[in-house]
Amino acid sequence: TNKTWTYSSNMVAENVGILTNTISTLTSNQMYYWTYYASNSVGSSWARPSLSVDTWGIPSVDNAGGATEVGYTIATLWGTLLDGKGAYAAIYWGTDQASLTNKSDVGWVSEGLFSYFLDNLQDGVTHYYRCYVSNDYGTNWSASISNFTTSPFLGAYYVATNGPPGGDGSSWSRAFTNVQDALNTMQDGNELYLAGHTFWVSSTLQWTNGVNVRIKGGWEGIGSPGSNDPAQWPTALRRPTTSTNGILFIYT
Repeated sequence: TNKTWTYSSNMVAENVGILTNTISTLTSNQMYYWTYYASNSVGSSWARPSLSVDTWGIPSVDNAGGATEVGYTIATLWGTLLDGKGAYAAIYWGTDQASLTNKSDVGWVSEGLFSYFLDNLQDGVTHYYRCYVSNDYGTNWSASISNFTTSPFLGAYYVATNGPPGGDGSSWSRAFTNVQDALNTMQDGNELYLAGHTFWVSSTLQWTNGVNVRIKGGWEGIGSPGSNDPAQWPTALRRPTTSTNGILFIYT
């Protein structure tokens, strides 16, 4: 394991060609280094460079520090495959620490970090999760259960062109990037904050979910909701020059 060649395996006389040798006494989850040595009546030689192999074994996993990008209804859950070389990973989660009844399959992962994006969570609620891994050599759970709390919904959504994929509008850093997606989510009495960006509208925006909503543009895009100055941070809704659609249609 440290290139001092503690062990050797003698082979019978070989002719010129490919050499193979099977070693069946190795330890699982262990890095091994190896090389060939050959000799005859004329002399001897080492194969260079030496190579390495990482043996498979029972996998182990942890929760990699918990969840990130937590919003109203979304979160990214992290895990780390520690041993085993490769395994199928899954995340069990729920709002009851004693009963993690929801399962999300991550799929095949190699040793190192992996993650899973969850949506449709409950806002303002503490959620719990635990990672699970399996391969042909065994199974394992993370030693601990991690928790995270989604943001409580305060009646407002955020839209910015630089929001992340899959954002739920819970903050500028997790903003919707599409105005229509935000309108589809809003309910009666909600507010919609638009950053001082230019939003291209390919088809007419429609609001059909109720009455008494506020759509406010001109935000800097920092804070909660932060600074508002339409002169400094103008919000524009634009359609392609070839389009004859209107910008916004509101049903009441």
